Amino acid sequence: MRRIIGPMLIGFVGATVPAQNLFPPTLSTLSGRILSASGQPQIAEVQLYQSSSLDGSRVLRPTCDTDTDPGGSFTCEHLEVGEYFVEVHPRKQLASPVIAHASESNGVYFYPGVTDLSVAETVKVRQGETAFFDMRLKSTGLYSISGDLGAIPPTAVFRVVATDGTLALQTGIRVASSAEQKKFLARGLPPGHYLLSAEWLVNGARKLAEANVQISDRDAAHVVLVPKGFVRLEGSVSSPPGVQVAGVALYAVTDGYRLTAAVHDGHFTFSSVPPGIYYVGLPVNTGAYIDTMTLDNTEIPYSRMTLADGQESHSLLLTLKQTKTMVRGNLQGWSDDHPGIQMVLVSEDTGQAFSVPAKPDGTFTFLGVRPGNYSVFAWQRSADPLYRDRAFLSRHQSQGTSVSVDEGQAATADVDVLDQ
Repeated sequence: MRRIIGPMLIGFVGATVPAQNLFPPTLSTLSGRILSASGQPQIAEVQLYQSSSLDGSRVLRPTCDTDTDPGGSFTCEHLEVGEYFVEVHPRKQLASPVIAHASESNGVYFYPGVTDLSVAETVKVRQGETAFFDMRLKSTGLYSISGDLGAIPPTAVFRVVATDGTLALQTGIRVASSAEQKKFLARGLPPGHYLLSAEWLVNGARKLAEANVQISDRDAAHVVLVPKGFVRLEGSVSSPPGVQVAGVALYAVTDGYRLTAAVHDGHFTFSSVPPGIYYVGLPVNTGAYIDTMTLDNTEIPYSRMTLADGQESHSLLLTLKQTKTMVRGNLQGWSDDHPGIQMVLVSEDTGQAFSVPAKPDGTFTFLGVRPGNYSVFAWQRSADPLYRDRAFLSRHQSQGTSVSVDEGQAATADVDVLDQ
């Protein structure tokens, strides 16, 4: 049975809603056929994840979860334009034909038939079209991950996710743990890169242990889950009159990992932050920027701070400066044939990226920009989840438009749309 995961449709009792109006006519359909390594139809569960962005962070949004028919075919309808990761869980039919739904997981695969998320490809869905593809699963063995529990309680919640270093997808592989043997075991994993984690509570405090595991052609035994420390960050915002700040964001310098916290009455709290080096940012178009930062009563250089392991809590004071500094401009060759353009402003000083949609007339504005040097990009919406990926940005650095922003001034830029 197909399950579409998406926005809930809410109506009123007694209202008549024509079925053809429930979804816009521009939505698309993606169909396919799953084949085994030998080319035979493969019964499987198929999941689609749309590659999108959430306020600047690259995320995968579950969009469709369905099962193939006996011929290995499936269909996902009412899809938005964009790029999708396809995840496939083959089913191995059990001996008893009486229980129709009796099946077990037999590994996890990604389009175009690989088992490693780091080499997976996306399927592009265009406006109003019905796309189709065959996906032949690579022939491979299945292996296990095992190790000692150590100080981890057997009641901990274990997870195994496939990862490419920045993105992660649940594999659905179960992890068994034994209090008697003090061991954990996960079976049925094909070759690939995985992140194994265990999470539990001690006196209400969150505890986490992780291990990166690469499986090639053998079982991964004696895996050690390394405890991860967390710190608590409590802060306050000193804002000029009339400036309202909705939230504060932390961006990990090493990999762009992002955390957000809402601001209430000038205060915010990050309850569990992994130790590391972070940039601090505000929502775009706030009308102010961070002028000074004080961490644990010591003023530090703007936006960059280190949260040390071994210290349970930190305090942070952000002092804002109101400004009319902005970056604005126009899209070159703008026309109605290029809807949904995402504007991205990347700081050449800190690497932080800010995003706003282009206006219908092909103009854009970033308000409240801190003085400095920036690159401006215009991406098709289907590509905007990538703009925080440092490797991706470095490959396209020459295609950005450079601007220098002075205090209180408006920098202008004419930007070409990059079809990526």
